[in-house]
Amino acid sequence: MEYPFKDLLPLDEVLAREGYYKDWTHLDPEVFYSLTQISEYIKTKGYGVDVRLLIAQLAEHFGLKTTQVVDLANSLSTKHDALKDQFDVVIRDATSGADWGGEVALARGGKATLGQRLDETTAQLAQNMQQIETNTSQIATLASGSPKAVSLVSQMSDTTKNYVYTGSEGGYTAGHWYYYNGSAWTSGGVYQSTGIADGSVTQDKLSFTEDSKNLFNKTAVTIDRYINTADGALIFSGSFNVSEYIPVLPSTLYSMNKISFGAIHCYDASKIWLGTVYFADLSTTVTLPNTAFIRFTVSDADLATQQLELGTISTEYESYGKKIPISAIRGDFNEPIKTTTTTIVVDPSAGDFTTINGALNSITDATETNRYVIFVKKGTYNETFRTNHWVDIIGEDKYKTIIDYTGDVTTWNDTSTVFAESNMTLSNLTLIGADTKYPLHIDKATGAWDMLVENVRCIHRGSLTDPVKAGTPVGIGLYPYQNLTMIDCDFIYEDVKGTQAFGASGVYFHNISDVAGTGYRKLVVERCIMKGVTYGYRPNAVSGTTSAQKNDAYIVNNDITATHAEYYFPEEETDESWNVFAIGNRYTRA
Repeated sequence: MEYPFKDLLPLDEVLAREGYYKDWTHLDPEVFYSLTQISEYIKTKGYGVDVRLLIAQLAEHFGLKTTQVVDLANSLSTKHDALKDQFDVVIRDATSGADWGGEVALARGGKATLGQRLDETTAQLAQNMQQIETNTSQIATLASGSPKAVSLVSQMSDTTKNYVYTGSEGGYTAGHWYYYNGSAWTSGGVYQSTGIADGSVTQDKLSFTEDSKNLFNKTAVTIDRYINTADGALIFSGSFNVSEYIPVLPSTLYSMNKISFGAIHCYDASKIWLGTVYFADLSTTVTLPNTAFIRFTVSDADLATQQLELGTISTEYESYGKKIPISAIRGDFNEPIKTTTTTIVVDPSAGDFTTINGALNSITDATETNRYVIFVKKGTYNETFRTNHWVDIIGEDKYKTIIDYTGDVTTWNDTSTVFAESNMTLSNLTLIGADTKYPLHIDKATGAWDMLVENVRCIHRGSLTDPVKAGTPVGIGLYPYQNLTMIDCDFIYEDVKGTQAFGASGVYFHNISDVAGTGYRKLVVERCIMKGVTYGYRPNAVSGTTSAQKNDAYIVNNDITATHAEYYFPEEETDESWNVFAIGNRYTRA
């Protein structure tokens, strides 16, 4: 602000200042006025005392501001020093490689500079890419049908291929595959060490399987129960089982091989019981209209081989579950299954064994593809034995290889010379029995089998002490799916006392009741001699049979000499257990 009175004389100044110093109130000395207030009041206050107060406070203001400027300068200096120290730490860490340093030190990886570290990383990447290419090539070789198996390292001659080593040379491991790494053969580990995990391929993942014809799952039954035929209720029983709900078609024929209760129970789609349907012809039944499921009762005895199938014919038992049909198997299967056969010689003086029992007991691993033949040299063997599956017994001479056994009349029904019920062949032997049930006894539930008896003489000599005991040379009882063929055999009764007891038959054969199942069985007796007997052959239906089993017996081209009749079969007009086909037999009444 400009003062116009600054050049005036004192009187004039006083008069002129009157227009400016117009505030004649006093200031409060206790108040510290701001710089803005001080500037205004100096211009307007009329009293010198107030102006001096303002000048004093103005001086104080300048002193305070100077202190603040100094303090600020000091603060900035301190912060500058701290920042410099921090920067020095970063620089030091970046150049010292200390473990507690920053990311720069870590990135250097122990190298003097980051550039050196980058050069090293680039070289490693190039090496890894080369290894990937090598592995890819090795995998491609494996997938293409290689590697080749070798037993000597010297055979690994092509460094572009892989090999599976099977030898025993030092430094190499049998079963490992090897590749050439540029300077040496290197193991790639166990060949095919990682495959499909056990149990990872389930039946539902196989597109080429088909369902079994058997609809009954024996592993999914309700045990200790049977179904009440009156209302479908499940009732406790310790010897029966109830099937699961088996999906079926309505108004459709189904058959079963075993019938514990003679009925099935029909249920609708909601598994509500519709009623009971009985088997009309003891093997086949028709489901009710609207049937979606059936259940039935099966005994403990039938459980293992129970079968339910679609259709009117009960066929050979097949286990429940998925099956692989022959049509789904591809490849060259024209080559027959390779079977090995081991021959064991029995000789009273110079064989592998001196007895047939000794030879039989030595065999523990006979299978369909690992068969045995016991070759019995000429001589007489006083023993009794039971045959085994896949072990053939072949004599050196039909008339001079003799197995002769005499039992005890008190245990007549419990003993025979030979018990034969196996997948095997019996040939070129003479079997003799006295005080035994049969010289050759074939009657045991050992499952399905096919047996051949060829060129064997079976001679029963009756009892040494009981004049009324009549011996039959061969006794046969066939269970489901057992097939017996007897060709060029002799079935003779020669009583040791010289008498002719009544009741002997050349061949006696019977079926087994439905408790053992109703599966098909077959007997063939062909080109055999039957003599010294009351009847040539005698079929028999075992009591307890409840169904028409329709088993087949072919009695063909035999020479029969008997005192009473060619055969004895009183049930042949009423019993359907056997279909007997007697063809070309020559009968002479003695």
